[in-house]
Amino acid sequence: MLSLSRDLASLCIKLRIRRFDIAVDLRTQIGYYEGKLICWLSGAQRRVGGIAGRSAQLFLTDVDHLASGHESERLRQRLAFALGRELPVSEGPHLRFPHPVRRVPDRIVIHPGAGYPAKQWPIPYWRSLIECLAKECPTGEIFIAGVSTDAALAASIAVGTVASLRLTSTIPEMAELIASASLLIGLDSAAVHIAALCGTRSITIFSGTTDPARWRALGHSRIVTHSVPCSPCWSGECKVPGHPCMTDIVPALVFREIQNSTRSSRE
Repeated sequence: MLSLSRDLASLCIKLRIRRFDIAVDLRTQIGYYEGKLICWLSGAQRRVGGIAGRSAQLFLTDVDHLASGHESERLRQRLAFALGRELPVSEGPHLRFPHPVRRVPDRIVIHPGAGYPAKQWPIPYWRSLIECLAKECPTGEIFIAGVSTDAALAASIAVGTVASLRLTSTIPEMAELIASASLLIGLDSAAVHIAALCGTRSITIFSGTTDPARWRALGHSRIVTHSVPCSPCWSGECKVPGHPCMTDIVPALVFREIQNSTRSSRE
């Protein structure tokens, strides 16, 4: 806690030295106060953010009321509101690398990591899906990717399968691997959004934790979900016995969506 306080104090000193005119809190979820507090501590005369609790509102000078929609559009609207002008809608992949990255046909990258347990897909399901992929394309490459914190999970999934581990230490390394793939299969995490930036097709196995209409990856992406009455719950851990929003998404459903995506890409 002491270290966090020192880091916050150091950040605010650096911000105040820069004398910013406008500070914008890009968090659009209700209940996150840290960004609004930092905006206030920055010393900026104009501080823009979204609807929050009454105490958090004291940190802001301007509050927007964003319409429903995809998170990227909501953030564009907030920045436009803060700047007082319209911002163009950008389209297409935008991630550039310092050197050419060749896309390898039939290379599939699986990214099984996610920020919360409620977003996780069962390990046996991953293994079964890998088996289906290997039978469908025996000459292809299947990589299980992740950062160091995903190492144990990735290794558990790889046991007894033809998949190879490919752990990366930085986000640029992860992005380069995803850009080289013909398909990324992942959960509701940063990896599928990186795929959209790289122009890589993706399949997202979406839990009931969040709303796919708001948080899904853009670009050449498809999602696989299972509707449950408690969704979206915004919970880090599922409180429903059996975790049905994920366990009811059987590997066959995901594999079918992969086949549909592949067919569409060849048309």
